Amino acid sequence: MRVIKRIGGCAQSIEKKNARRDGGRHVGDSWTFRVLAGFFMLVFMAVSGSPQTGLAGINQWTTNGPFGGTIKAVAVSPGFATDNSLFVATASQIYKSTDAGASWAAAGSGLPAGANFTSLAASPDFPADKTIFAGSGGGIFKSVDGGSNWAAASSGLSNSSVDSLAVSPGFSSDHTVFAGTAAGLFESTDGGASWNAVGGGLPANMDIFGLAFSPGFSSDHTVFAGTYGGGVYASTDGGANWNAENSGLVNQNITWLSISPGFATDKTLFAGTWGGGVFKTINGGGGWSAANNGLPANIVSLAVSPNFASDNVVFAVATNSGIYKSADGGSDWSAVNSGLSNTFILALAPSPNFGADQTLFAGSRGGGVFKTTNGGAGWSAASVGINNTYVYSLTVSPNFLTDSTVFSAPNGAGIFKSIDGGSSWNAENGGLPANAYFDALAVSPNFAADGTVFAGAYGKGVYKSTNRGGSWSPASTGFANMYIVALALSPDFAADNTAFAGSVDGVYLTTNGGTSWARVYPSGGYAISALAISPNFSADHTIFAGTNGGGVVKSTNGGGNWAPVNTGLSGTNIYALALSPGFSADGTVFAGTWGGGVFKSTDGGGIWSSASAGIANLEVTSLAISANFAKDGAIFAGTYGGGVFQSVDGGGNWDAVNSGLGNTTINALAASQNANAQNTVFAGTYGGGVYAYTACNGGKPSLDIQSYQASWASLSDYSAGRLSVTFVIGNAGGNDADSVQIMSASGSNGVSMLSAVPASVGNISAGSSAPVTLIYNVPTGVGSFLTSMHAAAQDNCGTTYTYP
Repeated sequence: MRVIKRIGGCAQSIEKKNARRDGGRHVGDSWTFRVLAGFFMLVFMAVSGSPQTGLAGINQWTTNGPFGGTIKAVAVSPGFATDNSLFVATASQIYKSTDAGASWAAAGSGLPAGANFTSLAASPDFPADKTIFAGSGGGIFKSVDGGSNWAAASSGLSNSSVDSLAVSPGFSSDHTVFAGTAAGLFESTDGGASWNAVGGGLPANMDIFGLAFSPGFSSDHTVFAGTYGGGVYASTDGGANWNAENSGLVNQNITWLSISPGFATDKTLFAGTWGGGVFKTINGGGGWSAANNGLPANIVSLAVSPNFASDNVVFAVATNSGIYKSADGGSDWSAVNSGLSNTFILALAPSPNFGADQTLFAGSRGGGVFKTTNGGAGWSAASVGINNTYVYSLTVSPNFLTDSTVFSAPNGAGIFKSIDGGSSWNAENGGLPANAYFDALAVSPNFAADGTVFAGAYGKGVYKSTNRGGSWSPASTGFANMYIVALALSPDFAADNTAFAGSVDGVYLTTNGGTSWARVYPSGGYAISALAISPNFSADHTIFAGTNGGGVVKSTNGGGNWAPVNTGLSGTNIYALALSPGFSADGTVFAGTWGGGVFKSTDGGGIWSSASAGIANLEVTSLAISANFAKDGAIFAGTYGGGVFQSVDGGGNWDAVNSGLGNTTINALAASQNANAQNTVFAGTYGGGVYAYTACNGGKPSLDIQSYQASWASLSDYSAGRLSVTFVIGNAGGNDADSVQIMSASGSNGVSMLSAVPASVGNISAGSSAPVTLIYNVPTGVGSFLTSMHAAAQDNCGTTYTYP
């Protein structure tokens, strides 16, 4: 270290040795340097810093879609014209919208997790009584405050698997509700407080999927029940006695009933069937006739226009074929699917004011909610806030730190893309088949230049995009089996055009960028479940494949020959593989097994050993390894029903990292490929969309002053008392220091600092140092002074440390 002594008005530089404990003082965590009188005595005070989170979401899971999922039921408020309210049911949650489907929020508390909701029915007086019922695989739930709070309402149900619900048009006075179950029909006449089985002529132990009250139930006491296998039954005494009404009903597998609002005069009722299309009666069930011209055979839902008396409009949903409309009372039908990205529709509900607003809502399998405001001529997605997608595949751009691009494949909804790190998503389905399930995604290592993405579909082969997902085209020539579950692209794809695809009948190879494929590994009866390619593939030509029942197989000649590599591997069902980024040097491979945790090899698969401390006996569905693995030892494992686990010692020990996520099932994991201390990890969940997690193990930097030198920059500075002191800040240890700044500095004996603070030092990597110069105002006659300094720095995760 260097100090300056004023001698005869000149500046003289004198070396100062490091202070000894008895010459200087070590006070707590600060260093005090004592010098002879006439020297400037500088003190750098540094104590252990307390970490302060600098970036939101560090070690915390968050989600914002892709929105949608499987919608099993839709119920529109009878007061929709003024309250804009409606409800939808997913398998695990009920959602409510109060802005006509523009946005959704989970509806209240009191609903059990995993209830498997199947049906919804709102009170006709919902605007006043706020009552709505939800049927599920675990019974019936009721809310009397518009969905804010729910309570079980299943007393008396001998079978808790509810298929259908219907509320009496006179509910405000008769409090009547019917529930169809797998074991027959139940009735409540006290608003759901208690239930009684309805017998009286109904067949025993038949699923009841269809229920319809006469609009004049209060006076005619008529209600209909559709059974699966027994046709349609009618009661004219409020449900006490029932009679079969099946004349002309040649298919009696009833899936839905929908009644005309003018039933009192037109006696019209429609029945949807499985295998027989739609049937219609115009005499209250006395005789039925087919109404199927233009319709597929399997019908899952029906909706009669509330304005049927004048518009004769009926809608029907055909499984996997979308929505059909009839404008002549069911005589003729035509598809109205424009705008539907998913045509696997499960539920349909019109606005009560359909005649005026032409609004209809549809719930799909995997694709969320769709809405039309022109009677079905065009549909648009209306799922914002419904986070119920089942995501089976993910891939992250190799340039994620700069482009923030992620692709995901929600089950049955095609492919979604985010360009803001998962904060928002957009469907990218141009050219993709409707309702496809994409189990594999892979981005080109040269994505920034070629924009190439591959998608493997279950039963529909491979699709390719060369414009960042903007449009897709088939790339499946040569596949004998179109069930694609894994994809791996060569790290040198830009040069060799090589990619591998795993199917249920083996591994396929393309060397022309997907134009054609050839099978290079017959699996011998074992389906391929995972692929992992060497980061140094151009030199070592190595690729691994995990099988369902045959363990791990390996090729070291680019797929030409394969051999099992299972020594030490317990369990042959391999669901995930991950190679170290430094595989060519460390030979490290990880395998996720079904029920056996994680196994690790450090000799390229020659010998495996368990690496499951903390994760043993779990079903591992996915793996994602840090691009900085050589330094941070980080690897992540997704599990079935246990959430995500992380190891930061190369698989030696695992800990659950489920804050904000819970112990949900993970279908897919993908991590940023950029080598830095932050591992941005994405998890595709079973019914919860995509979650993002910034995992960081940056570690506290170790800052200290290595040396300092004081000098007068010029004679004029000397005369003005402007002393320049250059400090060299060192960073010992193994952690980088980012955004180092001198936050404040003060002097004794009237000395003040002229430099503006904070004063930037910049980034100081581990084991390096950097200078910073501060200028002090030293009054005439001051021969020495103390300066106390405070600094701040961030680790690579954005965590801020202060000194002190």
